[in-house]
Amino acid sequence: MDNQLPAALARWLAAEGHDAHHVLDLNLGQADDREVWRCACERGAVLITKDADFLDRAVFVAGPQVVWLRLGNCRNPALLDAFASVLPHLLAELESGCPVVEVR
Repeated sequence: MDNQLPAALARWLAAEGHDAHHVLDLNLGQADDREVWRCACERGAVLITKDADFLDRAVFVAGPQVVWLRLGNCRNPALLDAFASVLPHLLAELESGCPVVEVR
């Protein structure tokens, strides 16, 4: 999960049984996009982001699946509620192999 998202989302996903880490958990808080991308590739992780740069990279470069959050700025409870409401669909899309899943 990139730096633009709260660590609370990673903690919530972990509590739901998913292997989720925020960039801060991985000592990548100051890392550039290439380093975050490389780490996701090495870990076989799905990259959850609000950063359109990762979307562009996902289109042109082989790498991790990307969940692109298109939600506006909101407080953590609203973000977690929105994410919870789309999680089953999101997981199905990822399991089907979609390289990019957009969440609005």
